[in-house]
Amino acid sequence: MSIADNVTVGLRLNGLRGPSLLAERTEKALRLVALWDEVKDRLHAPAISLSGGQQQRLCIARAIVVEPEVLLMDEPASALDPLATSKIEELILDLKKDFTIVQIVIRTALKGIITGILLALARVAGETAPLLFTASGNQVWNHNLSDPIAALPLQIFSFAISPYDDQHRQAWAGALVLLLLITAINVSVRVLTRDRFSQGAR
Repeated sequence: MSIADNVTVGLRLNGLRGPSLLAERTEKALRLVALWDEVKDRLHAPAISLSGGQQQRLCIARAIVVEPEVLLMDEPASALDPLATSKIEELILDLKKDFTIVQIVIRTALKGIITGILLALARVAGETAPLLFTASGNQVWNHNLSDPIAALPLQIFSFAISPYDDQHRQAWAGALVLLLLITAINVSVRVLTRDRFSQGAR
């Protein structure tokens, strides 16, 4: 399919057949996506001959030529080099003046990603960090960052292997506090992101 045919396919499906009208709408759409000057002399060339960034802009032109009320984009800069990605991003910012644009890039999965990051951080804080940064821990609070310091996960472990029942109870209490802190962080972030995106959707 040629470059021109790619742009006009939506118009033809909607019953527009006039050559002059098709040419006019094609030029307008290609100018909006900053592609007209690059392809005006080869509109009948195969669209596959364009570069990846040009093909993405051609797809956007095909979408906007029918003048939609809402333009839905699913990863419009996927698999493009940084320069082409920058052009697509600039184009989207320009098109926002004339169209309502909804992009599916990261927002759909944002809550899950944030939760995964927080769980990873919680695991690092609960397992790896005490061994790497506390140098076996300290029974008292130390203000010198170069010396061993106290850490709740390490303190829980020390009390858990202690032979004393009182320290066992303190270990259970510390574990509960650690779990509550992690849960509070996760719930807070989920609530905050839910409010943010529900407001943006209105």
